[in-house]
Amino acid sequence: MAPRGPGWAGFLALLLIALLMASNHVAARLAFDHGVTVATAVAFRSTGTALAVGALLILQRVPVALTARERRALPAIGVLIGVQSLCLYAAVARLPVVLALLVFNAFPLMTALWARLLYGHRPERTVLLAMPIILLGLVLALDVLGAASGLGAAGQWRAIGAGVGFALVAAALFGLAWC
Repeated sequence: MAPRGPGWAGFLALLLIALLMASNHVAARLAFDHGVTVATAVAFRSTGTALAVGALLILQRVPVALTARERRALPAIGVLIGVQSLCLYAAVARLPVVLALLVFNAFPLMTALWARLLYGHRPERTVLLAMPIILLGLVLALDVLGAASGLGAAGQWRAIGAGVGFALVAAALFGLAWC
């Protein structure tokens, strides 16, 4: 008998996860528009996430036994993810959500860069081929020359520069934590 794939259940689970992740950032943008600070939003999100993960660990009866290496690395990873969250939400506060997330989703490229710098790993050929296409798409979506907005390059970067910078730092930190 042929092995069965995940079917609709797996697809629906992934769809639900994508919906929850996207709605999280849209909700953050709405909160920012109504006066919530970036730090408050990150603290609320982090607390909710910690409670949900803790509840899952308890419900699944997962033993929490960390090696010495894990005990040393986890605080550093936590700091990286915390600062990454602050940067990502700062980007969402300054850019349309879709642009902030589009820039942030360059993190696989950042992961490849960190893997190269830290471990000497060479990116696979497919990654190298995809990089220019991804970056070109990002350049077009951000309208880096300001042609679509009519602002010109300088005006466009005045409008989006800080948000793009925060999203790129978030991507770099997430890529480093992923490594």
